[in-house]
Amino acid sequence: MKKMGLLVAGLFSATTVLGQKKAIFLDSLGQRTTYELHWAQVVGGRYRTVYDRKTHLRTLVRTSPAEFAKELAATDARIRRRDRLGTSFPTFALTDLAGQPVSSADLAGRVIVINFWFAGCTPCEMERPELNALRQHYATDERVRFLSFAASSPEQLRGFLADHPVLYDVVPLPKPEVERQFGVSNFPVNVVLDRAGRYVFNSVGTGVGIGQLLRREIDGALARP
Repeated sequence: MKKMGLLVAGLFSATTVLGQKKAIFLDSLGQRTTYELHWAQVVGGRYRTVYDRKTHLRTLVRTSPAEFAKELAATDARIRRRDRLGTSFPTFALTDLAGQPVSSADLAGRVIVINFWFAGCTPCEMERPELNALRQHYATDERVRFLSFAASSPEQLRGFLADHPVLYDVVPLPKPEVERQFGVSNFPVNVVLDRAGRYVFNSVGTGVGIGQLLRREIDGALARP
């Protein structure tokens, strides 16, 4: 078997991943699974993916701490954006999928974690288990608020979320509005804002260890006054 390294730029882009659907994906127990669930295990950092060109099998192999650290550093270098750091996030007054108001004014003084995605986005689906685990980690911490800005219609989201739960508070937004108001045109995007509403983390794309990267930034923002 030949290892396909995760350091290749754009590995988690929708185009690249969709091109791998012909492969047969196995889970950590060697049972057949979906490509989303297979790659979700890789994104979590517990496994690396190995591809056999003869059988078209993609299997999972446990990663060592050193391998994970290397992949985490590569993910950080590839997806992190620095151009907005320290600047204020756009103010917003929106309504979530449950019909409740969500505004930057009401969230002032909290650390805000935002995920931009849309239903049908393959890389978004790969990181979903890690983001849900992150939300659960801070479930009792009222200083942190998790928002999911979804560039899909409410109807699309209700159908999608019935089978693919998202633990963030989901806010539906048309794609043109997401780009106009927040400058987001590529997905997924993960943002962490400090208590003053300023960017402390901004990323485009996903990769190994995204949950750990976000947790590191959240904890750092919480530690500052």
